[in-house]
Amino acid sequence: MNNRSKLKFDTDFYEIVIDAQKEARRLGVDSISDILIMKTLIFNSESYMSDFLSQGTFAWSLIRETIDKIVKEWVSEATKAPGPEIKTIEAEVKDGVIKINFAYDETIGTIFKYSQAYLHEISEISFVISMLNYKSSSYIVDFFKSIGVDTISVARYYEGLVYERIWCEYVKRHAKKEQEEPDEQDEMEDSDELDPFEEFERFESFEEMTDEADDESNEYKDEAEAKTESNETEETEKTKKETIQLPKKLQTFVKILKADKSEKSPILGREKETEALTKVLLKAKKSNAILVGKAGVGKTAIVEHLAWLIENDKCVDALKGKTVLSLAVNDIVAGTMYRGMAEERFKLIAEYLSNVKNVILFIDEIHNVIGAGSTGTDDKLDMANALKPILAREGISVIGATTEEEYERIFARDEAFKRRFEKIVVREPKPEDVYHMIKEQVNRLMKYHNVKIPKNVVEFIVNVSSCFVFETNNPDRTIDIIDRSMAAAALKGKKTVTKEIVMSNFDANFELYKKMSPEHKLSTAYHEVGHYLVAKARKSFAKKALAISIIPAENYLGVTVWEDEPALIEWSYDDHLHNIAISLAGRVAEKMYSGKDTSGASDDLRKASEEARKMVLEYGLSNKFSRRNSSKDLSEDRTQMLNTEIDRIISEGYQLAEKILKEQSKQLKTIAESLTEKGMLMGQELEKICKKTECRISKKT
Repeated sequence: MNNRSKLKFDTDFYEIVIDAQKEARRLGVDSISDILIMKTLIFNSESYMSDFLSQGTFAWSLIRETIDKIVKEWVSEATKAPGPEIKTIEAEVKDGVIKINFAYDETIGTIFKYSQAYLHEISEISFVISMLNYKSSSYIVDFFKSIGVDTISVARYYEGLVYERIWCEYVKRHAKKEQEEPDEQDEMEDSDELDPFEEFERFESFEEMTDEADDESNEYKDEAEAKTESNETEETEKTKKETIQLPKKLQTFVKILKADKSEKSPILGREKETEALTKVLLKAKKSNAILVGKAGVGKTAIVEHLAWLIENDKCVDALKGKTVLSLAVNDIVAGTMYRGMAEERFKLIAEYLSNVKNVILFIDEIHNVIGAGSTGTDDKLDMANALKPILAREGISVIGATTEEEYERIFARDEAFKRRFEKIVVREPKPEDVYHMIKEQVNRLMKYHNVKIPKNVVEFIVNVSSCFVFETNNPDRTIDIIDRSMAAAALKGKKTVTKEIVMSNFDANFELYKKMSPEHKLSTAYHEVGHYLVAKARKSFAKKALAISIIPAENYLGVTVWEDEPALIEWSYDDHLHNIAISLAGRVAEKMYSGKDTSGASDDLRKASEEARKMVLEYGLSNKFSRRNSSKDLSEDRTQMLNTEIDRIISEGYQLAEKILKEQSKQLKTIAESLTEKGMLMGQELEKICKKTECRISKKT
């Protein structure tokens, strides 16, 4: 930098520089440095640096002591060396060009040069980013290290401010344009208007920016060259269908769901759900579906199977030629630092979909679009509202996927969005159907690991997996354990997976089981068998147990694994009451064995209380409370009545569980003792024990 250089300052940062000069004179130094500007920023309440440090858990006393100490070290060194030549330079600020006497060292001169190249003016943002990314003195490094701050996090914070600044300018420009052209339709523009973040992303790296800064004129690259580079960066990802392409701006969160050309689909056994999905996609209007099911049941796999059918021309004619796109909602929001930026991305997606045909958009965890990107004060800015116009269009369909809980708790709260989708329930397959569904995937895993697995071992995994991986469901649960077992076999140099290798995945669980006392094992066994017997005694429909285990797993000591129960259109009072009895049965059985309640049954009591509360307030199954009642408008007296009614229902459920278990006390004792001995009982073993016990009882009577 020489005396002829003209520095363009942001007005606020110009004041910071002037204050830093005053502080330098107070300290008896003729020039300023990066650490002195840093001190000025820290103690300026309106600076971004002050805001950044205020957001952390840093003690201001430590910050003050540290910056004062390091500035003193800098002053000590600066006064020893001869001061730099004081130069008169032109500084351009908002009020015009002024001349100032400005003394600086080589380091800060270089930082100013790169700051101006970065955002075409020297501001706090460009100064701090240039200082941290290019050249900062050891004093700056020592300061952040001393207060326990990673300089990378500081740089990322300021880069986010760049995005905010560019975003605000973009919004203002478009707001002005809309005012000037109020009647113009909001369509995707084909013009060469700059993307709001194109200027910031113009440099591939900080080094590239500094190369341009070395050019004293700071002019932009040749227009033709810039056009060529723009064309390269905007190169679209082409699919097998020439008519579909993804703009580069969308490629980080929209992907083409590709499928292989093959004789067999890797996804089998979901013909019923696939047919139901196809029927929805063939509708003329509102051809949108939402797949609802537990985690791991294969909702995404159904969409992947659909993509395979289309790729291999095995679908109906109306779906041939369509492309399946996958949208990751979390990636849209995670890639933005400000809510408005997420909203703009939603708009870009909506505009793109408005201009393409023959597209099926898949949104996994679709409940996340409700409220995604909203400011909290205006929910109209979320992604659900951005997509609503698309959902009514012909030529495009949307498939969502979510769990039953998230569908009811989040998705269904937006009635206008919900009614645009047809719900398709995806249930967990029965154990005997799992092998057929996953055999192609098993074949692929065998090729990958170069390890074989017999059919009977796969079927063994189907049953045993439920006892250790309770949080997810089949077929995903079984596939995961097959993968792990093959890896374990390969590690041991085995060519075939055996049941012993499968169980070796759970050695840590069995070690915990061995450490349990005999009383603890038996008490846990009584608890789980209590759940099983009361559920088995339900009159309307009996729940079928796949397995019972008292071998400790991740967050529980014992577990009873049930086959997916049928969906009833209407549940009676007795159905709900029996559900409460099932929840409380473990508590009842444990007390029958030990004579006391344990804290391990607290979760059962919570579930029973929740169901009783729903019976009263939501289902209107109480004579004292009608369907109009809600927890929001209950008086103190009504709240007391509600609690009394819930207590009555829970007591009735407890008595029902107690009655059933007393009648089946022989079975309870026999199964609990067998479970204590083995640690785990499969469904068929449970049924055999029950039949034997029933025969003994009938002979005696």
